[in-house]
Amino acid sequence: MVPPLFVAEVVSPGGESSDNYQRDYVWKRQQYEDLGIPEYWIIDPHRAKVTVLTLSDDGYDAEVYATSQNIVSSVFPTLSISVKSLLVGNAS
Repeated sequence: MVPPLFVAEVVSPGGESSDNYQRDYVWKRQQYEDLGIPEYWIIDPHRAKVTVLTLSDDGYDAEVYATSQNIVSSVFPTLSISVKSLLVGNAS
């Protein structure tokens, strides 16, 4: 089965030592990298940020976006959204 081109997930609350954090930031990242998913967005309303992971030859390159920034997908360039919209659930 061909892996998806893009994944976006909202993380569960929890500190860096919690199972939720480990699952959302470490385990899934490794699984998605192993599957070859080109772009993975980690939407974290609890930390007011979105981490965009883009697959390269060396693994995922991460870029963190804050609420005042806009994100444009590298896989789907017409997908452009503000971090604020993602965090509050308003895509207008």
